[in-house]
Amino acid sequence: QELKTKIKAFDVLSDETRAWVVEQVGLLISGKQDQINYEFPINTKSGNEKLVEGYSTLLDAEAGYILCFVTDIDEKKETQKALKVSESRLKEAQKMAKMGSWGVELDTGRIEWSSGMYEIMEIDENRKVDKELVLSLIHPEDRDLFVKTLMVDRKDINGLEIRHVTKSGTKHMIINAATAENRYHGTVLDISESVFFDQHLQFAQEVAKLGWWESNLITGEDVWSDSLYDILGLDKEHTTPSFEA
Repeated sequence: QELKTKIKAFDVLSDETRAWVVEQVGLLISGKQDQINYEFPINTKSGNEKLVEGYSTLLDAEAGYILCFVTDIDEKKETQKALKVSESRLKEAQKMAKMGSWGVELDTGRIEWSSGMYEIMEIDENRKVDKELVLSLIHPEDRDLFVKTLMVDRKDINGLEIRHVTKSGTKHMIINAATAENRYHGTVLDISESVFFDQHLQFAQEVAKLGWWESNLITGEDVWSDSLYDILGLDKEHTTPSFEA
């Protein structure tokens, strides 16, 4: 009760926090405790609540002199809260888009994956990612290209298609990568469904003897499907798509 009267700092504390601090200070003065570490809200003069952290230590037991350090962490906590929300939204967005992100520390070789990467690759998130694991997921026919482009040359790339082999089978991935300071990082987009539908569409067109074409009215460029070349009896390598052809 004497402490409550003498120390005006108690005025900014709630009743519950004040009781806890009084108990801890008593332990400090009695020598049962060397230091108090704390994090709690305080009520400021303006009437707003603010979160602080710090520690207190006893300097003079006879005089009851206690040295306290207090740091305002209100903005820090708000930033951490906002960061968690952003991370949660990013995780959900990557899941919906079937996308993942990755990074490699060039000095240590340490590899980091986002949760989206683990999901796409069908790997347990508790498993450590290393070079051997990454290479084991690359399709054998694409492995040399992957190693040269992303592990040896470490080029900035956009839209490199590399097949991966996961538990459920072969997946088609689009990889983008760039170097920033001492870090090589990028994204992976799973386009397996798109490739699957394209392949089946091509098959259906061949069976039904269907073809399709597109014409850009601005540039005048024409695009034909492979089956349209076959229907028209034209060699794709020696024919430029056009109405004249």
